[in-house]
Amino acid sequence: MNIKFNMILWIIIGGILGCETIQETPIILMKTLKPNGIVSIGAKISIVGLAENATIMVQNSYETYVISTNVAKIEFKYAGRYIFTLLKNKQILDQKVYIVQAGNVKNTNLLVGAKAIVADGESIAMAILIPEDRYKNISLKPTEFRAMRPSKNTEIEIKNPYHLIVYKTIISQTLAGKTLVNAKIQNQESIYREITEVAGNPINFTLSVEKMIPFADDTQFFTIKTDILRDKFGNIVEDGTLIELELRELNTNMNNQERFLTAYTLGGFATWFIKNPKKPGMLQTEANAIGTKSNSLLLIFQDKNQSKVLIKKP
Repeated sequence: MNIKFNMILWIIIGGILGCETIQETPIILMKTLKPNGIVSIGAKISIVGLAENATIMVQNSYETYVISTNVAKIEFKYAGRYIFTLLKNKQILDQKVYIVQAGNVKNTNLLVGAKAIVADGESIAMAILIPEDRYKNISLKPTEFRAMRPSKNTEIEIKNPYHLIVYKTIISQTLAGKTLVNAKIQNQESIYREITEVAGNPINFTLSVEKMIPFADDTQFFTIKTDILRDKFGNIVEDGTLIELELRELNTNMNNQERFLTAYTLGGFATWFIKNPKKPGMLQTEANAIGTKSNSLLLIFQDKNQSKVLIKKP
């Protein structure tokens, strides 16, 4: 009789302990989700049946927090890894992991830089797309970049994300003009961004004189003008390129004077309006732009009604 009673008692105790063990592993998820799997953004889970003095620590890419209530609901808003850890008396009783994928793209932000590069076939700009879902998570999908170049050609390239960004390198061509860039991901297309491909440094250029009356009378004006300044690929330099003109007065009294005048290009030209000198003699002039020099002009001013213009090539 005692043996039977002891066996029945142990069965009851075992049943009680077994029930307690089930209660202390209580992470119960909605039936639509599998334990330890991939979850879409915006999915929700319920946590129920939390044992007394137990807590659940939730960790994701942005935050860590603790749940201590018997019933809680969680919405997956952040892409990345979610880790749920059941703790009691500083011991881990259960753990589940979910990988949350970003949703469909709702917003695209295309960044480009530099805004201007030299049209030398070597300078580099970059276009970076930031595609976001409704929770501002970055979408990790292939992206199609389109670049319409000054040559009227369109470059199309599909790029995969790398370290949460997707980008395209844009190498300048040798024709100055505008490059327009945009990007498309899923069914979303970004606005167009602009990169200006500008001419490089000018090559040697030529000065000429116009409307000159060769009297040393300190009254008349004449014009010195450059030809069109171009870089080595034939591109006209940007408007506003600074040109410096050097003037050296060589008169018969050996009272030589030197001065410098500046001008800015417009349409590729630079122009100076210069007053005739007071005293007879020669006026020597040449110009430079970013280290590039022009030819040299030697102008003669006399008292008589005669003049002579000598052009000295560099």
